[in-house]
Amino acid sequence: MKKTETWITILAAIMLITGVYFIIRCLQDTIVLLEVVGFAVQALGGVILLKWFRSKLVKGVAVALMVVGVSNILVYFQYLYTDVETGSFIFAILYVVAGAVMIYYGMSLFIGIKSGSMKCIVCIAALILIEIIFPLLQLHRGMPFFDVLYEYSDILIYMLLHVMLVIILTRNEMKIPSFQKRIVKDSDVIFDQMVTDPDTYIMRSDLPKLLSTEDGPEWVHIEGSPIERELAVPLQGNKPGVELLLQKWNGDERMHLCVRTKGLGTYRIVLAMPIEQTVMNGDEGTASKVRFYGADGMFADVVIMNPEDINKGYIGILKDFSKKKKTEEEPSE
Repeated sequence: MKKTETWITILAAIMLITGVYFIIRCLQDTIVLLEVVGFAVQALGGVILLKWFRSKLVKGVAVALMVVGVSNILVYFQYLYTDVETGSFIFAILYVVAGAVMIYYGMSLFIGIKSGSMKCIVCIAALILIEIIFPLLQLHRGMPFFDVLYEYSDILIYMLLHVMLVIILTRNEMKIPSFQKRIVKDSDVIFDQMVTDPDTYIMRSDLPKLLSTEDGPEWVHIEGSPIERELAVPLQGNKPGVELLLQKWNGDERMHLCVRTKGLGTYRIVLAMPIEQTVMNGDEGTASKVRFYGADGMFADVVIMNPEDINKGYIGILKDFSKKKKTEEEPSE
């Protein structure tokens, strides 16, 4: 089982078990319809997660937040208008407000417009603090540990769900970039694909890969995509993590070329250039540049370097190449 499925399964199981447990508790006491409905929603949410969202961490957590938020509001809303103690009234306000925040954040997360989870985590953490403070006070006053567990079992069981939500929300997989950050990131991706560093080059040892068209162990096959397979060739230079992608598309005999920056991703379908012709200023052992021609006059130049030529720079390589060509063209006496 993958990590995502494990986290969602645990979360869903806690929602289902606690929901059923509190429904039973409600039926054993004075039945309050809103409480029963609230915990039924929570149990149903656990079933929904297990059935449809086990492999989708972000969407699954979003659904869980909305479900738990609705459950909190339904269960505690009655205490806002009934004759209760001041402490219970404040307690209910906190739960209802936290529930509203969870619903808002869950909806935002589900449709992909929310950037950070800190406000939601703070609200849930406040509930956890409230839930744990009363048992701790009783322990401090000398009540036996097992008596505290029995007396506050309902609160501690409900707290388990909130703790699980906080644990998952603080995971790296849940750090969704904001809309503005996604725009900046996408702009960087497009820029890296359209404009490369002037000092960018490939090692001569990687040239055969770039010129290859036959399938082999270095090719990565992509399922469920217009791209049949692709091969990555590292681009050396001042900017690390940039690579050329040579692609074979389904139903197209031509190879395609695009640039990818690791960590940023790529629009490898939209901005890929179909290769119509490949030209080098020499053979594979001597060429200093390979040019890929696309449609409508588009082309891409790729500089080739040997390890011993790296410090010379591209201009130095061209000078050496020109001298060598000139020497070869001079008539021998």
